[in-house]
Amino acid sequence: MKAIALSLALPLCFGCAAHHAGTVAEAPVGFHPQVVPMTFDSIDDENPYVAHSNDARAVGDWIATDFVANGKPITVRQRVLSRDGAMSVTEVAIVDGKTTQTFRLRSETTKSGEHPLDVTKVEKGVEHASTMAAYEAALQKTVPNVERNDGTVDVEPVTLDVAGKKIDAVRTTYKVVAAGKPATMSVVHSDAFAWGDLGGDIVTDTGKTLYSTKVVDMGTATRAVADLK
Repeated sequence: MKAIALSLALPLCFGCAAHHAGTVAEAPVGFHPQVVPMTFDSIDDENPYVAHSNDARAVGDWIATDFVANGKPITVRQRVLSRDGAMSVTEVAIVDGKTTQTFRLRSETTKSGEHPLDVTKVEKGVEHASTMAAYEAALQKTVPNVERNDGTVDVEPVTLDVAGKKIDAVRTTYKVVAAGKPATMSVVHSDAFAWGDLGGDIVTDTGKTLYSTKVVDMGTATRAVADLK
């Protein structure tokens, strides 16, 4: 699952990206991936849902993303536990105040994006059966309430510093209606960033920030294990 944010991959995925954002079409709003059931009579190289191992993330790679919706902060930490070709297992820890929910998501990368296959919930180090519905419900607070996307108003190149690494990206701004109010939504994305969107926000025409998200840290290997325990 890829993070973040306005992309959900997120994986925002804001993210990684399944979402519950009404009719937003040009700027998918979400964090977590969505299962897209498809049936094909034949499989060939042109089929966008054929498994395709193009995920640059390695075992041990991790990322931390902060979300603020209506003034309430949530942090989502992701870590790649295993990789086998196009298949991967990612641990997702959702920190909401003093409560942390941890899931392990098994997904498959295809040419059309990342698609979850199943999920388990981890409690006291033990995996238990879970459902995609429970996983999506846990991530619901990371998903902005966007009812309508009225189109792109600006596109500009930006360079972000994430964990000491410079990343060239593009910020796209949209005119939207969010929580019943006219607003602008920005999405920062880089094709070179394996986790999905880097951040974004939604600001009403009166200047109130309804939603914001950004990647705050990332790394690999042993630090990931320590940070996600």
